[in-house]
Amino acid sequence: MGIYFDSWLTELLVVLSLPIIYIYLKFVFIHYRFWKSRGVPYDEPTFPFGSLRDSFFGKLSMGLTIAKVYRKHKGKKIVGIYALQRPALVVRDPDLVRTVLVKDFQAFQDRGVTMDKRDPINRHLFALTGNEWKRLRVKLTPTFTSGKLKMMFSTMTDCGRELVSVLEKTAAKGEAEEMRELVARYTTDVIASVAFGINANCLQNPDSEFRQWGRKIFEPSFTKTITIIAHFLAPALGKLLKFSRSNEPPVTDHFRKMVSDTVKYRETNNVTRNDFMHLLIQLKNVGSVEDDKAASAGADADAARWIMKLQRSTFISELTLDDIAAQAFAFYLGGFETSSTTMSFALHELAVNPGIQRKLQEEIDSVLEKGGQGLTYDAISQMSYLEKVVSETLRKYPIVPILNRECGVDYKFAGSNMVIPKGTPVMISVFGLHRDPEHYPDPERFDPERFTEEAKAKRHPYVYIPFGEGPRNCIGMRFGLLQTKVGLVQILSKFNVETCDKTRANLRFSAKSFNLGSADGIQLKLTKRS
Repeated sequence: MGIYFDSWLTELLVVLSLPIIYIYLKFVFIHYRFWKSRGVPYDEPTFPFGSLRDSFFGKLSMGLTIAKVYRKHKGKKIVGIYALQRPALVVRDPDLVRTVLVKDFQAFQDRGVTMDKRDPINRHLFALTGNEWKRLRVKLTPTFTSGKLKMMFSTMTDCGRELVSVLEKTAAKGEAEEMRELVARYTTDVIASVAFGINANCLQNPDSEFRQWGRKIFEPSFTKTITIIAHFLAPALGKLLKFSRSNEPPVTDHFRKMVSDTVKYRETNNVTRNDFMHLLIQLKNVGSVEDDKAASAGADADAARWIMKLQRSTFISELTLDDIAAQAFAFYLGGFETSSTTMSFALHELAVNPGIQRKLQEEIDSVLEKGGQGLTYDAISQMSYLEKVVSETLRKYPIVPILNRECGVDYKFAGSNMVIPKGTPVMISVFGLHRDPEHYPDPERFDPERFTEEAKAKRHPYVYIPFGEGPRNCIGMRFGLLQTKVGLVQILSKFNVETCDKTRANLRFSAKSFNLGSADGIQLKLTKRS
């Protein structure tokens, strides 16, 4: 009986192992020969994770995993990697970065993000593709002109003053505070007011509903790490694990209802506010916003030309209520987390580098005193050293550490005989470019002087791309920068930011989130300026 059982168990193990052996051999001898057979330098894959083993095991975020590939293959223009078995390409060369993002944009216009389009909340600029994306981009571009930002400026300054009020209590304690959480409450209040016309009151109430949503959506977890990889590089895995819906259903359903109620109330009562929601309602009702002549004012030159061309050739219909909800939700996701993280990284560097902090405070004091009208939109534009500080912060800490595109055609780079098949993911390591000593000597050092006009003129323009470039750059870039600058000016005009015994000189980055973030928070101390 024992002999029979042993024989049966052995046969069962053999049968069960055959599929694993088959998959292994297929990966190694078919999938993992893709780049080698084409003569492309590649990162040696590990079965079954390909080049993303560290990300799957939660050791490094996907952005830092791609940055590791970037550093490892110094001198190479392109590097092949594998997401599980799927071939993908990392572009290292700045000229090729420009080719992908701008010059041959039509071949790389989609991100290749797999989201369930049956869910209306996913019908926003980040996830849409092809003509749907083009039409929506043209429609939304006029909502971020300088004129529209000036309309929203008073909301930012009101929230900034509320932030100062909260920080006065913090400074009085003389204790270390988690700055990332404090400034996240400020940016959440700004976004809630501008995008939804709602007073979220996060600064006074840290556990307000809006703040809880933000924590829930961005809370790092292993499941979300795998979801991110599936959305960007392994759609087959996403379908297998049913990760088609990118956000928590209760949260997104709540957002849709809130938008619906806000729109209904404003239209019924003829309410008008100078905010993003008002512009979206205009798009819903008449298909355009006021003063569309300035539509391309906030875009870079390449994107502006493309937008203007598309406006002349594309029929643009009105937005639906679901479209409004999707754009407002994307504005919330993209607006509060990125700006608050940038602010907290900037405050960390200013605390670690008090000489830079003093120089920035002197500029802030001088501009505000000269203007005599407090903080205005024009005053912010006059603070050139503030611009350098924020730029250097985004250089050292690019909040979105990778840009992803998908090749829409069989494509051959100029000067190469290698053809990239249609559907191949293409990745650009923003973190790798920004911390490459070839472009930025001593890249770990925080130095705002890297962004003088003379210094910028000596560098390739595509080695600094914190918001992407070209037609698919971040549409809310100028809003995010303005919100960040207003918050920093409000803080630094009233307080000194100092290190404490809880401050880490060298920050560790979270391994479980897509955006760049500190794993340990940003612990600093504030003292009131005399």
